[in-house]
Amino acid sequence: MGRDPSYSATADVLDLRQKSNVQAMAADMLSPYRNAIGSQLPNAVLVHDQFLVIGYLTKVLEKVRKKEHWELKNQGDRVALWEYQQLLSASNHECSGGRADLQN
Repeated sequence: MGRDPSYSATADVLDLRQKSNVQAMAADMLSPYRNAIGSQLPNAVLVHDQFLVIGYLTKVLEKVRKKEHWELKNQGDRVALWEYQQLLSASNHECSGGRADLQN
């Protein structure tokens, strides 16, 4: 039988006083982690790594981009499709600094 999804390793390691003193916890964005931290560490703020957040948002934006591309292509609007591709190309050139862009 599997464990309750809200189970956390802290249940075995930290006592109640220690759990209540935890102020922040870094974890993945998946709901089992959020649930575990919420139930086991009541005073802790959940912190996500900026690169995990950026990775998630990049995947979501890619889905939207592909959907919009196919909608324009299926509509047969070549001018709008060309303008859309130019816009994406310009955005890529402006954001090519990689990690340096994240610092600004």
